[in-house]
Amino acid sequence: MQYLDKSDTRLKLALQVTNTGMWEWDIRTGQVALSENIDQLFGIAPETLKGTYKSLLKLIYFADRRAVTQAIARSIKEQVDCDIDFRITCPDGSIHRLATQARVYYDERSHPIKMTGVCRDITRERITGESLPGTSFEGKSSDKKTWNNSEKQEIPVSCVLISHHIESSETELISTLTHDTTPAKQAEEARARSEAKWRSLIQNSSDLITILSADGTILYESPAIERILGYSPEELIGQPVLKYIAPQDTDAITEAIDKSVVVGHGVTLISNMVFRCLRKDGTWCFLEASSTNLLEDEAVGGIVINSRDVTERLKVQEALRQSEVRFRAIFEGAALGIALCDPSGDLLTSNPAMQKLFGYTEIELRQRTITHPDDVAADFNLYQALLADSISSYQLEKRYFHKSGNLVWGRLTVSLVRDKARKPLFVVTMVEDITAAKQTEAELLRISKAVENASDAIGITDSMGSRLIYLNAAFCQMFGYTLEQLNARGGSFCLFPNPKVMHEVSAITISGHSWQGEVEMITSSGIVKQIALRTDAIKDVAGEVVGTIAIHTDITERKQAEAALRRSYYRAELIKQITTEIRSSLDLQQIFQTTVARVGQVLQTNRCMIYLYQDTPQPQLPLVAEYLESGYSSLHGFTGSVQGNLYAERVLATDQAIAFTNVYTEPSLTTAIDWYREKNIKSMVCIRTSYQGKPNGVLSLHQCDSYRNWLSSEIELIEAVAAQVGIAVAQASLLDKETQTAAQLAEQNTALQLSEARANTKATELEQALEELQRTQAQLVQTEKMSSLGELVAGVAHEINNPVSFITGNINYACEYIQDLLQVVNLYQQHYPEPVEVIQDEVEEVDLEFVIKDLPNLMRSMKVGADRLHEIVLSLRNFSRLDEAEMKLADIHEGIDSTLLILKNRLKAKGESPEIQVIKEYGVLPLVECYAGQLNQVFMNLISNAIDALESKGEEKDNSFQPKFEKNQQVNQSLTTAPTIKISTEANSHNWVVIRIVDNGVGMTDEVQQKLFDPFFTTKPLGKGTGLGLSISYQIIVEKHGGKLQCISKLGQGTQFIIGIPMRHPDKEMV
Repeated sequence: MQYLDKSDTRLKLALQVTNTGMWEWDIRTGQVALSENIDQLFGIAPETLKGTYKSLLKLIYFADRRAVTQAIARSIKEQVDCDIDFRITCPDGSIHRLATQARVYYDERSHPIKMTGVCRDITRERITGESLPGTSFEGKSSDKKTWNNSEKQEIPVSCVLISHHIESSETELISTLTHDTTPAKQAEEARARSEAKWRSLIQNSSDLITILSADGTILYESPAIERILGYSPEELIGQPVLKYIAPQDTDAITEAIDKSVVVGHGVTLISNMVFRCLRKDGTWCFLEASSTNLLEDEAVGGIVINSRDVTERLKVQEALRQSEVRFRAIFEGAALGIALCDPSGDLLTSNPAMQKLFGYTEIELRQRTITHPDDVAADFNLYQALLADSISSYQLEKRYFHKSGNLVWGRLTVSLVRDKARKPLFVVTMVEDITAAKQTEAELLRISKAVENASDAIGITDSMGSRLIYLNAAFCQMFGYTLEQLNARGGSFCLFPNPKVMHEVSAITISGHSWQGEVEMITSSGIVKQIALRTDAIKDVAGEVVGTIAIHTDITERKQAEAALRRSYYRAELIKQITTEIRSSLDLQQIFQTTVARVGQVLQTNRCMIYLYQDTPQPQLPLVAEYLESGYSSLHGFTGSVQGNLYAERVLATDQAIAFTNVYTEPSLTTAIDWYREKNIKSMVCIRTSYQGKPNGVLSLHQCDSYRNWLSSEIELIEAVAAQVGIAVAQASLLDKETQTAAQLAEQNTALQLSEARANTKATELEQALEELQRTQAQLVQTEKMSSLGELVAGVAHEINNPVSFITGNINYACEYIQDLLQVVNLYQQHYPEPVEVIQDEVEEVDLEFVIKDLPNLMRSMKVGADRLHEIVLSLRNFSRLDEAEMKLADIHEGIDSTLLILKNRLKAKGESPEIQVIKEYGVLPLVECYAGQLNQVFMNLISNAIDALESKGEEKDNSFQPKFEKNQQVNQSLTTAPTIKISTEANSHNWVVIRIVDNGVGMTDEVQQKLFDPFFTTKPLGKGTGLGLSISYQIIVEKHGGKLQCISKLGQGTQFIIGIPMRHPDKEMV
């Protein structure tokens, strides 16, 4: 290292006193020559200094190096003196500030060759404001004075007197250094004001003010440190700042401090940097900081960090961020269409659901109006009210046009977002697709209309089936309750006379099942109705029961009609049974007893009686038959008087029944009220029995347990029974007369036998006459019955034939007229496809399409029915030829078929009894000369007996036998165990017709077969057979037709009757 040449002692002393050093830099070689005291300025031993530009540049504070190099470069380039202050870093870590003045020297070509300058330590001047130190030392003295300048103004100056000694210590000379301290004084005052202002600001700031040294040591903390971190300033000053920074943020803070040191004075490098800082209680908080380089500021001398606690703000920001994420997720993934618009209505953005709903992209939505024109006005008015802040939001159901052209129903919800000043910011629009709901609503409306207008009563309950939530008009009309009234009465339970039924129905329905049946229900007025009830569970999409629905159909009238039909059927059956009993029995007492029993049981009366009318020796009515329910006294042996009995005379005078609901209020019964009370009779009906207009008895019914209002159908039944009883009494009277005649003849026969000698021939004739009379008697009874039946059948056939002929004759014309009308309707539908609303409603009401299809079928069914009636009439007329006295040619097959037709009802299945099958194997027969009516009677007797045998077989417990008949002598083996009747006909080579009637019934024993054709022999229970049917049939075949009647049977193996008659009768007289 080279030092400047020592010029003289004075210069060295001056440099030493002023703390100034000199240097010279050889620009070409880079070497630097330094004065002796330069080491004192840098605080470095001379031997450690390296005399190069680069080595000295490293001593400069790194933040000032750039400014120093730029100032030197500018001085060289612009050929001006260099005047610059900079800092140096001493080995002890302290920083000193030097002031340098230098000048550049150039060669003849203006190339810089060297730079010479001086450096002076101005650290104390910057800090204390003193221009020169006021200390004195050996050889020095100082004094502060004020001098007057040329303008007579006092200027503060600092004077230094330097005494120079020689070697002998004598003062050689005294030099004076005077320095103007005005700028220093002014700077010191400014610094004091600035520092006071700065300290006031940081003391009162809510932010945390921290001052760091260049190496990150805390130099200062403002009082806010205690509020934010919980430390006192004294606890942190002198500590490294990184000690209180979260590990994950230390690298960023270190880098930020380094950058703050490098940048120039007053530059803010870190702005809004967020890092985590440790509180005294061990928790972490977030600080947001900015830093400013004030290392060169004498009042600060460090990096100022301005921090504020942003922990809560970050939490809010995180919440907002999450809210934004959620909003975006909702917006993008929402099933509802969502759009944001500006207050003018222009679309800002829309979510995918909105675009999918209408089929348009977002750009297309901005360019189109998709609202239905009819809905624009309502939407506009509400939107204007929204803009006017009259409403905060609104909802509207409106229609939109889909891109495909279809209409889309949407539930629009619009709200307006405003700022704090209530200024509109943007509009939030949400659209829910309710097209399906609207369609469902329309369908439900149609269903609701159908339900409301249904003729059936319909009720809907809650899921428990207890509380009703809907009743249609038909329900209210049917039961007389409103919804509120019925719920107040306890719901549907009050409609059931039997609560057990309702509990059963309700339990089944609320469990998710259906129930259907007929029940009794009671109205609000107490009327019990017959109801066809169907209940079903109402389920939601998950299959859970949410309610029940019940449909009630009033079948009261139908049930009454069915009951009336049953009564009519029972009446017809009763008449038939009584008629059959009368026709098949000669026992009048049995007929009477059967009649009163059947009538009493069918009409459910307590007592039913028949009186015979006797006019001699005086008119009276003795009781001959009585039906009596248990618990009531019998009138057996009672005889009613006629003379003086106005009521009896009234009954005997007419064939019409006389009925009393209350016998105690009838004036004509006043004289017998005590007797009625004694017998506990409350209601009564009486009618005479008569024959050919003459009374022969009385049929009477008593109701004792209650007062009875006799129905017209019951009166008609009683009158019909009375007519049949009258016939039976007349027949019995005729039989009595014939019996008396027979008795007289027997007496005469006895007399003739006593006088045999005188009239032997006469006696024989009388005996023959007696036998003939017996046969005639039986034949007369049967003939009378068959004649009456023939008259009845012929009359019925005639009466039916007239309306049948009318129907048959007109039904073809009706079909033609209907076809013409249907053609006119068809033409109307073709030429007027859109009729007026009234006609269209009527068409729907009558279901015209169904009528057009069903009417021809209906007419065809009517024609088939009319033809069937015609066939039945022909069969009845054929069968009714019982009174034809002449032998005529007749079709045997026609007679058999007519008989089967009449007996068809008995062949049908009844209850557990199967249908009786009829197998017909007809041969080719010519017309046969015969008494057709009497032959029909034979067929009727034989086929009826076969049916009775099959019915008896069905009643037996063991009916598993198999028929085993031999050929020609036994029943046909082709018959199965199923109840079957086989009828076959053939013409043999002897010109005879053979008819076989075979059944697989119970059969009979040989003993029974021997008595089969005897008069009055029967195997049927008492009251069910007379024993004359086969006897008369035998007479008709053998005696009337000269034929044969044979029976082949075996017990358990069925029965076969073989009829044989000649085709022609050469000697008709023998008959």
